Amino acid sequence: MPIPEVAEQFITQGVYLRGWTPATVRTYRQGLVVLHRHLPSLPTKASLQSFVVALRQRGVTPGGLNMYARSINSYLTWLHEDGHITEPLRIRLLPNPPKPVATFSDADIRQLVMFRPARPTHLRTWTLVLTLLDTGLRIAEALGLERANVDLDNLVLRVVGKGTKERLVPISIECRKHLYRLTTKQSGRYVFSTHRGGRLRYRNVYRDIKALCRAAGVAGPRVHPHNFRHCFAVGYIRNGGDIYRLSRILGHSTISTTQLYLRSMGIEHLQEGHEGFSPLSGKVQRCPEHDQSMRPCRTVASRIWWRSLGADPSRREGLTGVDGDTKSEVLVPGSGISRLEKRRTTASNHVAARLRIQYRRHRPQDPQSSDNRERWF
Repeated sequence: MPIPEVAEQFITQGVYLRGWTPATVRTYRQGLVVLHRHLPSLPTKASLQSFVVALRQRGVTPGGLNMYARSINSYLTWLHEDGHITEPLRIRLLPNPPKPVATFSDADIRQLVMFRPARPTHLRTWTLVLTLLDTGLRIAEALGLERANVDLDNLVLRVVGKGTKERLVPISIECRKHLYRLTTKQSGRYVFSTHRGGRLRYRNVYRDIKALCRAAGVAGPRVHPHNFRHCFAVGYIRNGGDIYRLSRILGHSTISTTQLYLRSMGIEHLQEGHEGFSPLSGKVQRCPEHDQSMRPCRTVASRIWWRSLGADPSRREGLTGVDGDTKSEVLVPGSGISRLEKRRTTASNHVAARLRIQYRRHRPQDPQSSDNRERWF
């Protein structure tokens, strides 16, 4: 459906003055077509409200309506600045509760990685899938990846993303192996190209990815090229990656977009690190030979030193620690033992330092008291 001349002027200025890409033009044109299908003339406040009501009655979701509204609001701002309308107008975005992003499971990823293609077409698609899982590229970025922008020596890809913005994306050594095998078997401008060296179409790649996933035993609604990007982002965060580095790798302009991937982490993912960070995670363990009234040893270092002193309680009386740069000496006065064995490793030095700190923290008030002498932990 053609749009009015004033809307065409808005798109033309966006292309030549703001550098819109063809994908951006397609998004704006889609929103303007929907708007002028309901409002043939210039919009007003009342007509915009009826436009929103009509879309909701047709079954358009809040997310879909907000997508149209963002394009239309930019158009309304331009109309007011150029004097086509007298008052500033804007469509208020509807509340759209975020939903968890469905990603591939660990078993699905294992099946895809262990899959061995038998045909050249499957080899190209399989290498594309592994690259998406390893780098988190958008499917358009991967299909537009040129051979000249692949630096296998430095493990870096130069990617042209949204708005023709370039960024450097790291790759793993395993991904380099697959890219090297693929590029040595074909020639052309693009890494993932047709048999004649041309650029692949998204529709054909989507079909090949679904066929590859079926052959690898992976099926379901999660089979989509963009889900590999979601899977990379969630796996990056689960493995302890920094969200700021992730934002740069994914090419997001703001970190708020990157934070959307945190919704994909289910309760089983959140429980993975909870045990190590909870103050009630069972870190408190009592020393051997202690009764219920004694203070527990709260560190692994304390337990190691209790074992090194043996089962004789007399060897634990009045324990003090003296650290050096390369060794740790512990004197046990009054026990018949003048010196324990020297600790020559760095780990033992840390143990002795922790032991000395704990002893000073719980030093008894009366060293001659046998009751307090046993309570130094």
